[in-house]
Amino acid sequence: MNEKTPRVPISTGEGQTAYKRQLAYDQLGIDPKDVPVTPLVAAQLTRIGRLTGYKPALELLAQTDDPEVQKVYAAYVSVSRTYRKLIPPEAYCFAAGVDPHRMLEAITVVAVRQGTQSATIVASIMIPRVVAKTVDVALGDNGLRERKILLRAVGFLPAP
Repeated sequence: MNEKTPRVPISTGEGQTAYKRQLAYDQLGIDPKDVPVTPLVAAQLTRIGRLTGYKPALELLAQTDDPEVQKVYAAYVSVSRTYRKLIPPEAYCFAAGVDPHRMLEAITVVAVRQGTQSATIVASIMIPRVVAKTVDVALGDNGLRERKILLRAVGFLPAP
């Protein structure tokens, strides 16, 4: 029983990455040669990811209401998580039949919406401290401006 089972060669290095990249394309059902590259899309997505904390920014597509762009997200999540970063965002758009600029627009809308909501939440949380600080300054000898602000805010003085 000295029979040896044949070993499947496992490549390493760049060959392994290329192999995994091809697996990602296979999961999308597309040929990498067919995917057009759209200038600056990947760079803009990287920038949005850094600013929003969503890395990769394609994760923001989960929150879009746009049914066309949701196809891009469906293509994105159809690829194994560990392989997703190995192919360009245009590949997901190509697989979904969506223009990359349309996808970028949808991501931008979601990012702006989230930023606005975050700002509102932070302002709501901090407003009691701001009012308390304004009152503290208004009660000081040099707080004339703050006193006017507070008196206008509560309606004791007319608006300017």
